[in-house]
Amino acid sequence: MASSSVMLALTAACSGNSEEGGASGSASSGASAGASAGASNAAQASDNGDPMGKYDPAITVTMVRDMPDNLTFPDGDSMDNNIYTRSYRDELGINLKYDWITDSTQYNEKLNIAITSGELPDIYSVSPVQLKELAEAGQVADLTEVYDKYATPLSKQKFNEDEGIGLKSATFDGKLMALPYVTAAIDGATMLWVRKDWLDKLGLQEPKTIDDVVEIARAFTTKDPDGNGKNDTIGLATGQKIFGGAGGLLAFFNGYHTYPNAWVPDESGQLVNGLIQPATKQALAKLQEMYKEGLIDKEFTTKTGVGPDVIAGKVGMFYGTMSNPLNPLIQSKEKDPKADWQYYPIASNDDQPAKPQISYTPPTYYVVNKNAQHPEALMKLMNYFIEKAFGETADYTYMYQGSNRTHQYAPVRNFGVTKNVDNWKLIKEATASGDAGKLNPEQKGYYDDIQKFKGGDPTKWDIADIFGTDGSLSLVDKYVSSDQLLVDGFYGLPTGSMVEKSGPLGDLALETFTKIILGAPVDNFDKFVADWKKLGGDDITKDVNEWAATQK
Repeated sequence: MASSSVMLALTAACSGNSEEGGASGSASSGASAGASAGASNAAQASDNGDPMGKYDPAITVTMVRDMPDNLTFPDGDSMDNNIYTRSYRDELGINLKYDWITDSTQYNEKLNIAITSGELPDIYSVSPVQLKELAEAGQVADLTEVYDKYATPLSKQKFNEDEGIGLKSATFDGKLMALPYVTAAIDGATMLWVRKDWLDKLGLQEPKTIDDVVEIARAFTTKDPDGNGKNDTIGLATGQKIFGGAGGLLAFFNGYHTYPNAWVPDESGQLVNGLIQPATKQALAKLQEMYKEGLIDKEFTTKTGVGPDVIAGKVGMFYGTMSNPLNPLIQSKEKDPKADWQYYPIASNDDQPAKPQISYTPPTYYVVNKNAQHPEALMKLMNYFIEKAFGETADYTYMYQGSNRTHQYAPVRNFGVTKNVDNWKLIKEATASGDAGKLNPEQKGYYDDIQKFKGGDPTKWDIADIFGTDGSLSLVDKYVSSDQLLVDGFYGLPTGSMVEKSGPLGDLALETFTKIILGAPVDNFDKFVADWKKLGGDDITKDVNEWAATQK
């Protein structure tokens, strides 16, 4: 591992708000020149050690962040001035200052530049690989005492809902170096979103098998489902990041019972990577056939996601998650109210149910610059979010205000592992009984929005299509209850070989798979497997299995 005087390569996804991501960069050995510029002016401020206490005088905390796709604000509000920033100021005595805000697709690159230059804020989000390298380079603060002293009981409960996996992964030599973004891995379980109105118009049955998906894609591409007299619709949409769960093709591979980038046990019990399994080649061959026939977007390599084409009414199917009614489906329905989007379980290529792959490794960690004057400010911001989501003062407006996704304004978040499905179950019970008296404020907010939708308010379709009795969370619950999820067998921080070699190997996989889909010989997969193993895959596999042995 490189020392703090050597530039360290960073290779993994970073932004927790991004739909998909990948990053490369470096960790600077120098002190972050701009790290504590904001907080230093209030170094003597006191909060009396209260986890929810207000600084007096107020302090300024600097951060950087991404701008989630299609995020909207109430009139007069912005990322710099919203319900969270005002509450931080008024209730915590924290003035939040963003050094920069960038598009979600650019966050990784911009953060890597900041890491290399040493121009880092007080608090920022990082990927697992970045956390490992920054911690080992001594560039982030030890949060052990901060967590012990400032985490509220409710916050500690939420941080341990994953049985401590996230906290353990953020601990180096007994020191907690970051706060993990603990969120529901099950919410990332993929599903197939389909224009049901197009199915009905063309007399097609719902998709159950890969062959069904192909047939529906063919009809959506060639039979003018939007009725404009042109064959200009996309059967199956995707983007250039084909390994993404939302808008990517990961679920298509899962339909062949293969799990790219996930570690699964082979017949001997050893963990192997799904990228190099024979069934992956079979799935690639089918994708190549579909692309050649025009059933997959011919321009997918130039697109970062599926949202714009979905909203424009050009897409018939895409693989996504339970949250897609929020983005881009509600925008699709606003443009065309007749657009009837329906979710379906991911299709299988045989008579065995397909299992979406999920990972319990936190996708994002929150770190504090080693030079920050108030490292406890991160914990206080986190306490505030958790309190407004789950505590006695929980308030639905901190989750949603009309169509505005206010929870995404918060720069640090923690939802726990089962929050949304738990909410769905309670809302389902309240809907059946007509008694919403046992719902907390957030749940009651969803319940009220569902009633408004039933009463004719189309702007509440997104919430109803997620939290309603037959909403997308019902499929997530079905996946869980029927043991129909494939959990990645590796959930630790990246190993040394991963840090060094995962980036180049990931690039190799993306390039090879994309070229095969576009028409390169399918047998190129065999060379890819050999190269993957030789260029570091075998070393990573060895490290993963050594790690697995310590977990038994």
